[in-house]
Amino acid sequence: MTMADAPRSRAYFERIEGQTVLTMPRHDWDHLEVDSTSLILIDVSDTPMQAIAHTGSLIACTAHRTTSDYPIIEIYRYDAKDASTPINKDMYSVLEDIPQRHDFQSIIIAASTKDDSNLRQYLSENVFLVKCQPGDDHWLEDLPGEVRALISST
Repeated sequence: MTMADAPRSRAYFERIEGQTVLTMPRHDWDHLEVDSTSLILIDVSDTPMQAIAHTGSLIACTAHRTTSDYPIIEIYRYDAKDASTPINKDMYSVLEDIPQRHDFQSIIIAASTKDDSNLRQYLSENVFLVKCQPGDDHWLEDLPGEVRALISST
């Protein structure tokens, strides 16, 4: 079975709100089983962020759903240049159901495309990982306790 492609929509999604947006096949996302608010370790090499696994700075990659059922992926890296706060946390929001967004029709218009069966198939076959702007917790002195506990339990 051929996977759908929606090039105009894909190009638009790749720059939503000026952030990096990665596409991940839905079956790969579903395989990670991020189905509760409990934090889980995931193998970053099973994601579109797999290049970070080869940098040597990767410490952990976690995922969970927020209380609003919004999935989040967090990547923790070591960066010696950041001296007193050597742990960097990068966060990605996972958009699983674009057609349910309140601004879906605006997205269709902005992407210069149409809401057709090809687009719907493309959206149903993929999830989108939107890199979040670094927050106050981007630079950390140490890993959060819950992440340390997950790592030590494996």
